[in-house]
Amino acid sequence: MDDESTTAEAPVPHEARHIGQLLHTADSSAALLDQIRARDEMLAAARALIPEPLRHHCLQASCRNNCLVLCVDSPVWVQRLRAVTPRLLEMAAARGMPVSECKIRVLPQQQATPGATAVTGPPASPRAAAALRQASAALAGSPLGASLGRLANTLEGRRAQEPEEGP
Repeated sequence: MDDESTTAEAPVPHEARHIGQLLHTADSSAALLDQIRARDEMLAAARALIPEPLRHHCLQASCRNNCLVLCVDSPVWVQRLRAVTPRLLEMAAARGMPVSECKIRVLPQQQATPGATAVTGPPASPRAAAALRQASAALAGSPLGASLGRLANTLEGRRAQEPEEGP
């Protein structure tokens, strides 16, 4: 005997659209998404030039005024990348990247403030969890849909842990 309630999808409003479509409809969002895509492409191109042991420590890359700027996660990797900079510039030129200089920067580490406590959000509402469940069902099979489902689970778990308000 099949339980149809577990396999049936929640009804999706006619107005529901994929988040990507919504973001690309606004000019400012579309421009930001294009910049993000361009940065991701630059990072992939730069990582392709970097030797394997160092490759994954490069977190950001940009090119401005023929200068390739690589950002790494720790000061340890700055000297190691500087040692291969001449080879990086040769390889970049061979691949058609117009760079004549390479700078390597360290991204600042994000540290928690001593004595700070975790920020808790407002109480989770049943409507918020239900809306997330509906959006998750509308995007079933996509990574975003799965993320929304996990977020709904988190909200429902928080609600279960919240103390009951009494008179």
